[in-house]
Amino acid sequence: MNFANLHHMHVNFKDEIIELYSARILRAFGYALIAIFIPIYLLNLGYSFQIVLMFFLMKYILIIIMSPLVGVFQRFFGLKHTMMLSTVFLVIFFILLYSIVDYNWNILLLGALSGFELTLFWIPMNSDFSIHMKKDKTGSETGLLVIIPRIAAVIAPFIGALIIINYEFNVLLIAACLIIISSIFPLFLTKDKHYKMMPISKLFSKHNNKYFWIFFSKGIIAATMLLWPLFIFFTVKDYMFVGGLATLQALAGIAVGLLIGKFSDKTNPIKLFKKIALLSFLIWSTAIFISGPFLITIYSFLLGISFVAFCIPTFAFICKDSYHKNMIELMVYREIILSISRALVIIIAIILPFEIMFQSLFALSAVASFSLLLFKEK
Repeated sequence: MNFANLHHMHVNFKDEIIELYSARILRAFGYALIAIFIPIYLLNLGYSFQIVLMFFLMKYILIIIMSPLVGVFQRFFGLKHTMMLSTVFLVIFFILLYSIVDYNWNILLLGALSGFELTLFWIPMNSDFSIHMKKDKTGSETGLLVIIPRIAAVIAPFIGALIIINYEFNVLLIAACLIIISSIFPLFLTKDKHYKMMPISKLFSKHNNKYFWIFFSKGIIAATMLLWPLFIFFTVKDYMFVGGLATLQALAGIAVGLLIGKFSDKTNPIKLFKKIALLSFLIWSTAIFISGPFLITIYSFLLGISFVAFCIPTFAFICKDSYHKNMIELMVYREIILSISRALVIIIAIILPFEIMFQSLFALSAVASFSLLLFKEK
């Protein structure tokens, strides 16, 4: 078997990036139709809030376990075939979700399956993208990668909510599966590649560990963002309102994404993401005190801006700073640390009384945001 060299490849970088963008937007649209409604759907089926949180916890545990194995797996099967396999497992996950009422599938099994397919997708996707991006365009290209799924997410939650209201959740699942399956085809417009990964023992290298707190803090914020729709639903109890605010968050992300991406190519990304971390701190620290539809709407918009604005310069900086490093190894490390901190957030949510849970997680995200101001480039 021939393995591609990470630094000397005779491929059209533009074609490779465009096909990743195409696959990403199709998968994102299919996923966005349903993703924010999954926990609400499970709650409506009678599962307790704690059990739904256990679903997420199992997902992150599987990502932690499977990430090193996926890094090895792609060496033999290729990045794109690994992403294709993730689509198969995602469809299986949706089918099991579709039939959970009839067969009473174990919800922890569903969480594990979700974690498995996410690992199969994100490590190859981020690795392939980071390998083929141009060093002087890391910000703008990352901006597009972040914005593209949000373009899909502008209308998908509304469509998803309309389908749930007028038909059934199962109809939404079928539509999502068909769109996600179509995301496979753009991936194979160019040849698949296989990359060697360093021994698993080298994952926690000095180079990778210098990004530990960036990944750990982002995981805390991302997990809290994941639970934000549940906070909205428990406060307002309206599918259309939840879907509408997901659309608003996507619009907010699109509005700043391209601007932040281009700006991060021209300025010091460390200084940029520290400024955004300060904004994130201010938003989360005051979100503790909000209630009611109006303030929730305002904060959904602000969080949509701050989270996208934070993701772009951090990912761009890491890719640029690691340009001649083993990106497979780094992306495996990234998923492990992100999932450890996400799992920590879910564990805290399970332990805390419901009455103070959301506010406590908002405070934790504020602390995580503020801690990034202490990051120093080594």
